[in-house]
Amino acid sequence: RYIRRLFADRGGPVILMFHRIADPACDPWGLSVAPSRFEEQISGLKAWRIPLCMNDFVKQLEDGTLPQLAVAVTFDDGYVDNLRVAKPILEAIGVPATVFLTTGYLGTQKEFWWDELARLVLTRREAAAGAIVVGGRSIVVDLPGLPDRGAVRSTWRAWQPPRTARERLYFEIWDRLRVLELRDREEGIESVRRLFGYGLISDADVPMNAEEVTRLLAGTGIEIGAHSVTHQPLTTLPVSERRREIERSRAACEALAGKSIT
Repeated sequence: RYIRRLFADRGGPVILMFHRIADPACDPWGLSVAPSRFEEQISGLKAWRIPLCMNDFVKQLEDGTLPQLAVAVTFDDGYVDNLRVAKPILEAIGVPATVFLTTGYLGTQKEFWWDELARLVLTRREAAAGAIVVGGRSIVVDLPGLPDRGAVRSTWRAWQPPRTARERLYFEIWDRLRVLELRDREEGIESVRRLFGYGLISDADVPMNAEEVTRLLAGTGIEIGAHSVTHQPLTTLPVSERRREIERSRAACEALAGKSIT
């Protein structure tokens, strides 16, 4: 019903972008969709739209045969839940999808930097005091401890005004990290780790490895595509570096898929 209302007065093909199918303790950028909700959404798309893989979507767009009700489902980054949770739902309902991989993270068993930052700052219960250095600039940290009342969960979204010192600190650090070059960003994250501690990383919150990508591709319903190597915002890079990020990511995806990727 939601899909019908959303598109009732605006016909035309659409491309949907997902990231995670999960229910994490904190999700400041709204990247996650709960598995049950995702299943409802995909069922709605199957009932009221014409799902196409991206290759077919683009081909039909170029030759002028793309249906007005066409929809393409895509995922960014390559989280492991795309394999463990999304793939079974997509296969059961019969909807194809394309997963765009940030190839430099594959197999690292490391969180994406924005997820690690959120976990360390927003879900930490202990007090933290000191300073961190991000991009050559110092940020003073003075956070009180949180009451011991079970697991820490955060419903705050980063596009909302910060309500707490933790939320203000998270956004300040994120805003500085996102424009840094890879080495400077890693140094900034390491400064955060030294003050906040490393904590425990769940294997449900990391990108896939090569073997998992192979399992993702098994069958005919899911394709992969390039989403850069380091997830650096391309507009912050010189043109030559942008090209390098795109071409290296594409080459890695072609090696994983065993075929050329258009």
